[in-house]
Formats: sequence, C-alpha cells, structure tokens
Amino acid sequence: MIDYILTPKIPAIRASIVSVREKSGSLLFQNAEISDDSVVDVRCRNGLIEEVGHSLDPQVQDRVIEANRCALIPGLHDHHMHLLSLAAQLSSVACGPPEVRNFDELASALESVSGVDWIRGVGYHESVAGDLDRATLDSLCPDRPVRVQHRSGRLWTLNTQALKELGLDVNGDGQMYRMDDALKDVFPPLDSLREDVSRVGDHLLSMGVTGVTDATPFNDEETRDLIRGLVGSRLRIFLMGNENLSEGPRKLLIDDYDLPPIESFEGRIADAHACGRPVAIHCVSRVELVFALSALKAVGTVPGDRIEHASVVEEDTLNIMQELDLTVVTQPNFILERGDQYVQDLRSDEHASLFRLRGLLDAGLRVGGGTDAPFGSCNPWVAMWAAVNRTTRAGRVIGTREAIDPARALELFTTRPESPGGLSRRVGAGEAADLCLLNKPWSCACKDLSTNHVRLTVVAGDVVYGLKADQLRGSASNV
Repeated sequence: MIDYILTPKIPAIRASIVSVREKSGSLLFQNAEISDDSVVDVRCRNGLIEEVGHSLDPQVQDRVIEANRCALIPGLHDHHMHLLSLAAQLSSVACGPPEVRNFDELASALESVSGVDWIRGVGYHESVAGDLDRATLDSLCPDRPVRVQHRSGRLWTLNTQALKELGLDVNGDGQMYRMDDALKDVFPPLDSLREDVSRVGDHLLSMGVTGVTDATPFNDEETRDLIRGLVGSRLRIFLMGNENLSEGPRKLLIDDYDLPPIESFEGRIADAHACGRPVAIHCVSRVELVFALSALKAVGTVPGDRIEHASVVEEDTLNIMQELDLTVVTQPNFILERGDQYVQDLRSDEHASLFRLRGLLDAGLRVGGGTDAPFGSCNPWVAMWAAVNRTTRAGRVIGTREAIDPARALELFTTRPESPGGLSRRVGAGEAADLCLLNKPWSCACKDLSTNHVRLTVVAGDVVYGLKADQLRGSASNV
C-alpha cells in the first residue's frame, strides 16, 4: 500500500481499461454487496437508482453487470480541492519534497525542463533551500521566466526574467503573497487547460470519484461556467468562491501573519449570511482558527458554516467549535504526506492536535474529507488510509487517538457535497446513480484501502470508467 500511495504523479489510465463517455441507458448490477449482510440487485435508470431488491429480472434495455458479491458503494466526493490548479500541475515541475530535497536537486529539477518559455514549479518548502527569493531563482535559472509556488499555495516566487515579462518590479524579492487572483489574468487563459482538465477528470473517475468541491477562494460565475464547461457531465462539480459567485459557501481566506481587522472580517461573514450563503473559512494554524471562531461567535452561525483544514485543533478551540455547531472539512492525507516535516517543526505536545478526526467526531461535529489537491495527493484512498493508520512516510505514527475505522473513513468522502459530514449517501432507491463498484467485498477492501480495488465508476447512471466500450453494447448484456 505505501509504495502505491506515494506515487506523486497522475498516472496514465491502464491501457486495458478505458473511460466510457457514452450513455449507458439502464444498468442492472446483479449480486452487489451494499452492506456487510446485504447482497442485492441494483437497477439504475434516468440518472437515479430506480430499484434495489433480490433477483431483479433483466429488462430489454438493461446492461447487466455481474458484481460477484463485491462492494457497490456511493461514488466518492472530494469536499476540498482545486481542480484547475491540479490540471496546471501536469505541466509543472516538482520543486519540493519528496521529489526535491535540497538545493542541488532543485537546480536539477529546473534544468530538466526543456524549451525556452515559462517554467512553473510547485510544492516548494523551506527545507529544500531556505526562504526562496528572486536572487536564488536567478542563480538557478537566469534566462527563462520562472515562477515557483510554495506548497502551502499562498506564495509565488518569481525570478527577474518572469517579473520583466509581467511588467512588475524587478528590484524586490520576487515574492508574491496571495496574488493568484491577479496573476491568473497575465498567464495563459484557463480554457487552454482543456486537455489537462480532461486527463485529471479521467484520473479522478478511475479512483471512484464522482464529484468534487472546488475550494478556490476567487471562484466566481465566470470560473464556475468555465470549470463546468471543461469537465462536462462526467463529474459532479460543487463550488465555493467569492462574493461574485451566487452559490455555495463564500470562501474566506485568512493568514496568521496578516490578519484583517476583526470588524471587517465579521462584516464579510454577516454579508455572506445576508445573501443566504454560509462561509468556509481557511484555518491552518491555531491563530487563524481562534480568529475565525471569535468572529463567528460575534456574528452568529448559519447551517453550513464550515472550517476548512482545521489543521491544528486543541481542546479549547474544539469546545468552541462544538458550541457553534460547525462543519469541518479536513485532509488526513497530510499526516502521511507532510507528517515527517510536522514532527521536525512542531513541539511533541502539538502532534496530537494535528488533523484530528476522532476527537471532532466524538464532539458531534460534522466532518467531511478533502485532499486539497494539488497541494496534497488527489487520491481520496490515500486520505482514508491515513485516517485509519495515522502514519507518516517514514513510518512515524501521529495522534493515534485520532484514528478512525475504515467504514468511518469512507464516510468522509460519501456525504452530500452541500453537507459534508452530514448523512452519508447510500445505495438506495431514489438516490443519484453515482456509484463505485469495487473488485472485492468491503470486508476485504477495508483492510487495504487502495484505488486498486476500483472496478468501475458510474455517474448519473452512465458508466464513465472501468469497462471496455464493446462490453456496453447490446441490451441485457452480461459484463
């Protein structure tokens, strides 16, 4: 399992398996396990699960899929990711751990990019070569425009050539904090990512993901239409964004090194609530969480108000979160992916507060799972594995009391997109036919949480991954 989940790149879909984008009409799963003691037939029609029962008769229009008593689960929903950034990562070079660990490896990574145009680096961390600035990038790559993103996502560092091309000040340190919204207008248009977005979509479907929530703070109506246009109907897309987005939570971004006046922040929360929108507040430090909770206590909460990340939750803040009845969307995959760095950077008494799960659930909070891709692996099975095992890459265990069982880990990614951590979706009549068929019963798959067990993926009753195209032709055909 460990070797598999550490793969940092989006792999090509296996040649023997194809993504199927044609309408599949009516589907009939035979002998599908939908719970530990229930093996049934499941018929899907018109985008919904129409019927669940024993020994359902195949109808003329049915495509029959023999499940062989393997688990049929709701399709996974990633409650926090950044889809366009994930697509852009496909044409970027890794500049941080685990691929790049020191100055020489950073130099080699940048030198490996062929061509003469822009180099886009991602995933940088100070452990590689200290505080990255313009002069350092100039020493590594003076003749091409270079921009490197910190793994936190909040900082881009540009070299002199890049600053010149953008008409920006070439005398500063080249560090641009929280300027993604401005920078996106000077780089190639987002619709140029069509091929990469399609590839990302195929990869997500291959892992049983049927929907994602894009948590980018500057999402607006234009970005929403662009994302949905690029993705099409293969994935369910739910967004949060700024005040120019009419749906979903309003994303509020705060940084502990530059907190806004508390009154203005409270005003932004109140404005969102007045527009009928909950807020989703980015909190990756104790300072940010305390600030956010103070504002929410002053303004009051509405159903759906949520804390994103909740990276550090101590008992006093947990009590306030419980009092405010908040939702939390967190990323247990970071225990695996960044845990060894956390062990170095934080005091030992802080480790138990990192990316908590059991404590949040025991307090009655609604907890949803996200990956924060591309800042974390986009594989939700990695997050589930880490939620159960709480183990870093080096084999250290962090916060054993926060571990949860596999069934609860799965629920992190099977609740409704509009209500992460609420009631789990189920395989039942009237539910959306967004499904994932595994190649094993759950009692076996839960012992080795991995995408290797995903056999096929269905969105709105259409098979979008996992079957050869010729296996879907004909009526009442057995797959």
